[in-house]
Amino acid sequence: MPSFLIRYYAMPADKAAAGAAVFVLLGGIGMVACGVVTDRICRNAPSRKWLTALAYCLMLVLLSIGFRLEAGALQLVLLGAAMLVVAGTSGPAGAMVANLTPPAIHASAFATLTLANNLPGLAPGPLVTGAIADRIGLSGALQLIPFVSVAAMLAFAIGRSRYARDLGRIDTPRGLSATQPI
Repeated sequence: MPSFLIRYYAMPADKAAAGAAVFVLLGGIGMVACGVVTDRICRNAPSRKWLTALAYCLMLVLLSIGFRLEAGALQLVLLGAAMLVVAGTSGPAGAMVANLTPPAIHASAFATLTLANNLPGLAPGPLVTGAIADRIGLSGALQLIPFVSVAAMLAFAIGRSRYARDLGRIDTPRGLSATQPI
C-alpha cells in the first residue's frame, strides 16, 4: 500500500506509510466488526457462519474494482470499504474450527488454522504480489491478487456442504450412528 500511494498519489514516503497504516487499521476494525455482524446474523442459525464467510470473500472483489479506478477519493473510499472486510472471515473460520473440534484439541486446531492462514496466504502474499508486479506492474498485480479470495470461497463452500455431517460426527460417540439412541 505505501508503494501504491507513492506511485499513484505522489505522496512522500512518510505520508504514504501513514496512509497505509489507516488501511491496516480499517482491516483491524473490520475484523472485529465482521465478527460482531456474524455473531448477530448467526445467533439463531449457526450454520449461517459459512454464508457470512462466503459473503466476506465475495466482497473482496471490491479491492480489484477499487484498484481499477482512477486515483482519487472514490478509489480510496472503495479500497477502505474493502479493507473493512478483508479479514472478515477470521471470525467465522475460528468459530467453525471451535464447533468442529472437541475442546481437548482446540489449541492444536487453532494452531493449524493459524498456519493455514499464514503459510499459503499471508507469508508468500507480498512476495507473489511483488513478482507479479515486476511482470505486469503494481496496478495490475493489485487488481489481480484479490481474486485469491475465490479459492477461499471454494474452501468455505466445500466446508458448508459438509458442515452438518461433520457436526454429527462430533456429537455422536464413536461406534454409534446419529440415529441410534445412546
